[in-house]
Amino acid sequence: MGAFVTEQDIKKHTFSDFIEVLRGLRGLQVNAAVPFPFLIGISDFNQVRCIPNVYLDGLAFPISMPGPRGPTPDYGSFQQLRGILFPGAIKGLEVDSNPGTIPAQYDLTSSTGCGSIVIWTR
Repeated sequence: MGAFVTEQDIKKHTFSDFIEVLRGLRGLQVNAAVPFPFLIGISDFNQVRCIPNVYLDGLAFPISMPGPRGPTPDYGSFQQLRGILFPGAIKGLEVDSNPGTIPAQYDLTSSTGCGSIVIWTR
């Protein structure tokens, strides 16, 4: 039920960076002003965007929303992730926004109210 991107999908396109890989994936919105991925909140009936839980090669990669004061200092930021991930290094990517479809090890919806982006690299 999630949105998947494979290594072959990435090779078919000329993505300039990681954020370009994410653009247009089902269930994901990328903010144009400050490139940042959002999911629709799972428990929110008003469809408020939420900050996804991100996993890189099976490990949690906490991100925070950029803002006028910068990212929350005690979390890694999405901008750091963008800096280390380039399209050619991505083996696969999965975006899950429905609680029933997220693999258990990547499901933090009960505490965050948001789905997950899972990234595998070479």
